[in-house]
Amino acid sequence: MKPYYYDNSKDIILTAKNEPEIPPRVEYNITDYGKTLSPIIDSMYQWGRQHMKTDNKGYCDEK
Repeated sequence: MKPYYYDNSKDIILTAKNEPEIPPRVEYNITDYGKTLSPIIDSMYQWGRQHMKTDNKGYCDEK
């Protein structure tokens, strides 16, 4: 199956640049439009912190 792609630059959240290296590497960057998702992602993070079990140490631990 061929991946679906459309070129509408205002809707792009991430850009990907293939680096011609061995082993292959892809560099991803968030666009200005993608950065508008920051408040939503932060809210999801805060919700997770509030609802995580107190005995479950892991990704959300304060550093």
